Amino acid sequence: EGLKTIESQAFEGCGLTYVKLPDSLKALEFDAFDRCNNLEYLYIGKNLRNDHYVQTLAFLCLNLSAIEVSGLNEQFKIIDGALYDVCHKELIRVPSGVKEITIPKWVEAISEDCFYGVTPEKVIIRTPSLDNIYNSSIDNAVNIVCIADSEVEEWAKEYASCSNITVLNSASEINSFINSIANDTQE
Repeated sequence: EGLKTIESQAFEGCGLTYVKLPDSLKALEFDAFDRCNNLEYLYIGKNLRNDHYVQTLAFLCLNLSAIEVSGLNEQFKIIDGALYDVCHKELIRVPSGVKEITIPKWVEAISEDCFYGVTPEKVIIRTPSLDNIYNSSIDNAVNIVCIADSEVEEWAKEYASCSNITVLNSASEINSFINSIANDTQE
């Protein structure tokens, strides 16, 4: 506690398995935890902010299976195990072991490496458009569910290497599908 910044590559390639970032930490520099492939657990304290270096802090760690965020952090939120930046409306990281994820409709961007080391069986995208979706984000998903005639559908058909793309064609299909998703906490 008391630490304000972790500099670039400070823990690069280290063997840590558990990291609890203190509440006092405000900034992480580029690749602060790059290639920490033993890292399984990450806790984010209340004052850390996303300045786009956060996306590369510990999120390129292959075995990252659990992420928690202080309930007092106003920028980051965990939904169904995945890390979101609510201020920038962005999905940042899906931990290993997640087999299915429903991306809430308020999300506008998916970070480039949010699925690093993760091959989900199903990715459900509830929004018709995303400002930023990179072709490596969900490249290995087995099944992508999206809305017909949307930017997401165009992206999925052009870039995704998934084996199946389910396209919802009508309002009734979309409503029926949404109703079948249990307990989406971010309506």
